[in-house]
Amino acid sequence: MVAGALVRVGDRLLVERGRDTARGVDFYRLIGGGVEFGEAAADAVVREWAEEFALTLVPGALLGVLENRFTYEGRPGHEIVFVFAGTVAEAWAAERERFTSRDEKGAPHEAEWVAIAVLRDGSIPLYPAGVLDLLPDA
Repeated sequence: MVAGALVRVGDRLLVERGRDTARGVDFYRLIGGGVEFGEAAADAVVREWAEEFALTLVPGALLGVLENRFTYEGRPGHEIVFVFAGTVAEAWAAERERFTSRDEKGAPHEAEWVAIAVLRDGSIPLYPAGVLDLLPDA
């Protein structure tokens, strides 16, 4: 299981940028990550935002649950994704276009604000598929 959050400021969403080097494809994904055994999905998404970007996520309503089947780096994956609305407590985060960090395991993470219209045009896909349909006022 995975938990992620849609954080919106105006017409932009804060998303993580990724790349599948096996296919040579760039993509965006919700910021979030795995739900640990015994952990509530809302707690997991708060923890993941803190670990990956040192941001304080204030989770909102559960917007939906998506089933995500995918291939990444040549390997198939399958996850159930809890999608929450959310806000970031740090006001400065909305003023930066992008930021990078490393999590506690040293893995790099890059987040950026992307216009919803750009995400809807699909030139760079946003995962999990269907997440934009969960946006309030979609």
